[in-house]
Amino acid sequence: MRAKPKEGAELFQLFFQTFSSILNIQAGQQGRQPWILESETYKDTKILFGRYLQKPSGKRLPLVFNFRPDSARVGDQFIISSSLSLCRQLVDELKKPASKKRLEKNLNVQFQLGPFADILEANKDFLQAQRIRKGRNPQQAQQDIALLLKVLRYFQALDLSTRASGDSFQT
Repeated sequence: MRAKPKEGAELFQLFFQTFSSILNIQAGQQGRQPWILESETYKDTKILFGRYLQKPSGKRLPLVFNFRPDSARVGDQFIISSSLSLCRQLVDELKKPASKKRLEKNLNVQFQLGPFADILEANKDFLQAQRIRKGRNPQQAQQDIALLLKVLRYFQALDLSTRASGDSFQT
């Protein structure tokens, strides 16, 4: 089977645009600011990213404001990230000269958990209050968040990859 990076990138771009639209509908239902999709060229790579119509203001914004959708294609690789700066970093990484060793992966998704732990730590009071509203007592809510923080800090990353080999598909 022959690789078709252009067709694959168009399919991922369609997914990205659909996903962004769904998130915007959800934002409207929850009274949050929607974003519009814009693009920029970064090191000869087109990056599609979300930008809020009006920048959210306030000292303690909900957790969701830490993320905005971004995507780009570098060669036969497609990036979907949670911030424009991360997307640029991934473009830089993918533009580095590759080693001669070829990775036989169709899909590779990696979650770096350190930033999630930092975000959780910064929003700990808000998340504990949510747990209390859902029926936990204050001590239980504090223990829940502490346990989640401990798990996120214990694991550095989660990595999911798939590959096709012969007649089989492996994860």
